[in-house]
Amino acid sequence: MKLSMKVEGGKLVNADIVLEGSVIRNIMLHGDFFIHPEESVEYLESLLEGCDICSIDFRKIESSLERQGIVLIGFSVADLKKLMRDACARL
Repeated sequence: MKLSMKVEGGKLVNADIVLEGSVIRNIMLHGDFFIHPEESVEYLESLLEGCDICSIDFRKIESSLERQGIVLIGFSVADLKKLMRDACARL
């Protein structure tokens, strides 16, 4: 499944998702946003893998990012939540 969304401020967030049923088996996030430190995108992806795409606990995701000192620039966890809701609606 390929998803794309423009977030407030005009940044583009893309997700390539492999699902098994509704469970995220693999996800790749990319676009014209930034994440600091840069390699943290893999950490964010790992937080999403194994989750049911229709019932992700985004408070837990946000909390994990904060504990690791990871900063999203150009998009937010709320934007990610909207993107995953779009994916869930396609199932």
